[in-house]
Amino acid sequence: MQGDSNQTLAGTLEDGDHVDLVATFKYPDGCSNPCIHLTRTVLRNVKVLHAPAGPAVGSKLTSGLQSNFPVMLLVTDNQAQKLDFTTTEAGGTSSDVHWSLTLRPVVHSADSPEGVTSENQVMRDGLRGGQLARAFRGGK
Repeated sequence: MQGDSNQTLAGTLEDGDHVDLVATFKYPDGCSNPCIHLTRTVLRNVKVLHAPAGPAVGSKLTSGLQSNFPVMLLVTDNQAQKLDFTTTEAGGTSSDVHWSLTLRPVVHSADSPEGVTSENQVMRDGLRGGQLARAFRGGK
């Protein structure tokens, strides 16, 4: 698979590291309005066989994101299907899927329970009664 330097952690990721694939999807598929965005960890604890090199030394930050940072992951056939679906949808003309790799800790890595995160959860998480009222009901 390949993606831009941010998606593939180019220059940070090393051979032998383990990563998770996290993606945000528009739901329902192909919607225009109303749509919701849902984020979930699609693959967990995947071994990196070949990490991407970082951007060329001296490259300018203003040159835009390159999309040619390949990374090789060790996946099962079932994982390959999820990987292909997620990265192919994101790499096409559709902007319905956005993905990135996240680096797992070298020691004591643990998985959270499976779940899906929505915009609503991100906006409300950690807020209490009065804060929720001010933020979502226009209160002062």
